[in-house]
Amino acid sequence: MTVNLLKLIQGAISDQVSGRIAELIGVDEAFAKKAIDLALPTLLAGFIGKASTDQGASQLGMVLDQADGTILDKIGAILGGAEGGSVRLLEMGKGLMSGLLGEKAGGIVDLIGSVSGLDKEKSGALLGMMTPILFSLLGKQKKMMGLDAAGFAKLLLSQKDSLKGVLPPGVGSLLGIDGLDLNDVADAASSKLKGAASVAQKEAPVVAKKSFAAKSSGGSGMKMLVPLLIVGLIGFAVWKFGWPKLSGGGAVVGNVSSGNPVSSLNGIISDVRSTFEGISDVPSANSALTKIDELVSRISDFQKVANGLPDPAKNQLVNTVRGFAPQFSDLLEKAYAIPGVKAVLEPKVSVLLDKLESFIS
Repeated sequence: MTVNLLKLIQGAISDQVSGRIAELIGVDEAFAKKAIDLALPTLLAGFIGKASTDQGASQLGMVLDQADGTILDKIGAILGGAEGGSVRLLEMGKGLMSGLLGEKAGGIVDLIGSVSGLDKEKSGALLGMMTPILFSLLGKQKKMMGLDAAGFAKLLLSQKDSLKGVLPPGVGSLLGIDGLDLNDVADAASSKLKGAASVAQKEAPVVAKKSFAAKSSGGSGMKMLVPLLIVGLIGFAVWKFGWPKLSGGGAVVGNVSSGNPVSSLNGIISDVRSTFEGISDVPSANSALTKIDELVSRISDFQKVANGLPDPAKNQLVNTVRGFAPQFSDLLEKAYAIPGVKAVLEPKVSVLLDKLESFIS
């Protein structure tokens, strides 16, 4: 008999939890319960959508393996301020929700708010706190059942019928899962995923190294700036092991704080992309040289902070940079294709590449 994940999740959310969330977001408990009843199947539908692709299922498996299965056991204390409290839970949840739902996250926040009667801010806060709880529960279930990424993807994809009649109107369409034969997808995903995770783990460092070192060749099929679920995975590593000096805001090196290295890394990657996307001719390439120098300095500061983090958190930051390597190579290839630009950029870019390679090596 297949486990009903929705019933399992619903049974795990006590009145005490929903009441505390209602208090934190500043609404009546009845409103919060209604919103939670809508949020849980919606987020589960997000898991189903994510698990319907090989890449998404592999990402989910990796994050769920890192999930702290005890979060719900101590959720009352956490929401009361323990272990960083609701703010820390919400910060983790935003990364996980963005990775799970992608660009559709905002639409889901709006939809849940509209149907439940919550405004956008309160709806977003509620979903943000519920998401890591859901990841924690599913991660615990995955481990209890002894499932690999492929097996758990198949379990997720078998849950379609349990969501009939309980999803808010429009969720399926918004998430792009209407009309999808999830049972067929489950069989395909199970066979394809068996070797996908191990291959990816073996090849990722090599691909990243070649992508940075080549200075021109891009990685096929890897166009994401940052796999956002990795941000959530880092969040779970942080929850388990803690950032250094978290209560005091973390040590600061340059412009990088150990209290928020995820944000710092996202900012660096975003600025690398915008710098190279802004190059259209030789004058703009010359203008970019100062920005590249600044990026080299920021990466140096970031590396010093990252070196002081617990290994699980540091390793996930390194993996995020590796995931960015193919896109960076594409950006560089496009810039170098502009007449005269390569000669201007190459000396500075070589330093930037060396700095990135030193971080992932």
